[in-house]
Amino acid sequence: MALLQTDEILGLPWSGPGGFLEWFKARWEQGEHMNVAGPTGAGKTTFCTGVLNHCRQWVVGVDAKGGDDTLAEAGWPRISGSKDRMGFWLPAEHRRRVRDGDPVRVIVGQRAKNFGMLRRNWARQAALLETVFVEGRWTLYLPDLQLLTDPQMGGIKADANMLWIAARSKKVSLVTDMQEFSWTPRLARSMPRWFVAGYTRDLDSVKAMATSAGRSNVEVRGMMQALKQRQFSWLVFSNNPRDPVVVTVPDPARK
Repeated sequence: MALLQTDEILGLPWSGPGGFLEWFKARWEQGEHMNVAGPTGAGKTTFCTGVLNHCRQWVVGVDAKGGDDTLAEAGWPRISGSKDRMGFWLPAEHRRRVRDGDPVRVIVGQRAKNFGMLRRNWARQAALLETVFVEGRWTLYLPDLQLLTDPQMGGIKADANMLWIAARSKKVSLVTDMQEFSWTPRLARSMPRWFVAGYTRDLDSVKAMATSAGRSNVEVRGMMQALKQRQFSWLVFSNNPRDPVVVTVPDPARK
């Protein structure tokens, strides 16, 4: 698929020399956060897991649904976690790999057969946030942020807020995704360095993303039109208006 490229927008293939993954890996620093917004079925999880597999060595994905099949497609093992003096953390096998400097990417949250299991998942995930902060240098992937921060559901909003504010000093990066940018907590909109957007007609979300990234509403609405005829394509831009805006399309066969 040919990607649009103008003086304002840079079209990059997903992988390979000169591709988006190499471009982004060279720019996404540990401790910087990323916010991904797009409607259901747009490919948010494919985008996020593809980036995380290529750009981050230690990753924890949080399964708030207790059986997120799309997240499972990343191929990361599921762990229930173990209790220790810090409250929650990795099984011994994965901890040894961390000590040896090997990649570790896991999903926290067992497949829930009932509400009780789902609530236990949420309790483990809340404990996980503090442990990730104490350990440092992890990347925490929080898909379906609306669910995780809803006080009636996962309810980790307060802990997540602390991470958005303080995680940079510990070199912890947060990657969040949601259906509409305007639905998310304020800090999830204001703290990220990187913004990723799928095509939407929701002007409130476009305006909220533009404001958070320090860009004009008209500019972001114009960029959004670049995605209109390109299924599964994404806009990627930072909160620095001097940085280029990138359009790319993930290749599911090469995450």
